[in-house]
Amino acid sequence: MAKSKLVLPQRIVGEMVKLAKTELPNECCGVLSGSNLQVTTFWPLKNEAQSPLYYRVSPGEYQNVKYEISRKNEQLIATFHSHPKTRATPSYTDRLNHPDQAILMLILSLKVNPPELKGYFIEDVHSYVPYPIVMNSQ
Repeated sequence: MAKSKLVLPQRIVGEMVKLAKTELPNECCGVLSGSNLQVTTFWPLKNEAQSPLYYRVSPGEYQNVKYEISRKNEQLIATFHSHPKTRATPSYTDRLNHPDQAILMLILSLKVNPPELKGYFIEDVHSYVPYPIVMNSQ
């Protein structure tokens, strides 16, 4: 993935923060879609693990969302999940379970106030690179 910047509307960040707080004490998760690294849609997903330490999404739900994204003529840009009590840094489990190197990983930490959102390009299970996020007022 070419190094650029992910453009994320402030209203979607608000939706992500609201979901993360609603799902406490567990992690929440979802995906983001749009085009050309410009996010237009947030798709909340159910954390079937119901755990504060990791998340798990059913393959069927993930496939349904991917289908809906393609119906909107958008691209899957990033996965998203929260860290209720830790920093916004990919854990080993996060990196191990990341579905595709072509999409970014966004993590929202509720450990700090205000919540901290960070993006990453996951190279492999052992390495990741921070990826810049630009928030706009759309």
